[in-house]
Amino acid sequence: MSICTVIAKPVSRVLNPFIISIMALLVATYAGTNNLREFWTWALIILFFCVMVPFAYIYARSSRKGSSNRKMPDFSSFLKERRKGIWVLVIITGAPFISLLIILKAPVMLMATLVALIGSCLVIALVNRFFKASFHISCVTILVITALVVWGKAALPALLIIPLVGWARFKVKEHSLAQLATGFTIALIIANTSLYGFSVPTWV
Repeated sequence: MSICTVIAKPVSRVLNPFIISIMALLVATYAGTNNLREFWTWALIILFFCVMVPFAYIYARSSRKGSSNRKMPDFSSFLKERRKGIWVLVIITGAPFISLLIILKAPVMLMATLVALIGSCLVIALVNRFFKASFHISCVTILVITALVVWGKAALPALLIIPLVGWARFKVKEHSLAQLATGFTIALIIANTSLYGFSVPTWV
């Protein structure tokens, strides 16, 4: 095994869609709140809907039929093996999450980022019925766009994360260059459309 592959594996595993999505939502929340108390209130809501609910669903679905022996699988592996689970998760997590954000008048940037993440998730799940687009690249692209909107030129170094994740996914032979490009393009279009829809100044 080459040194590049040894490095690529943990990069691909750590910078996975689940962690990246949480980071993007927290960055968006930071931009839309005025104090730490408000930030942590929204952060706890995010963690409940984006961590506790999905893992409860995965835990329940991964239990062995007719057995009390339950095993918590890797989040990314679960969605890779059960692609229909993406749609179910969006329904049981995304729908009530968005509804609550609307009722509580969440920060606009948080709403725009969440819609971008859910939108790209659904589009990639649909595309993946015919072609394997990269969900990793899609999520990390939305994170970087969110950071650029929030911090402007100061966040330009974050652009390096996109080729880093792309390289890692390519090196571990999970995606081809075309699949990476497809995931990037989907995220780019949906993220900017979401920002425009919520009247948030885009990063370009």
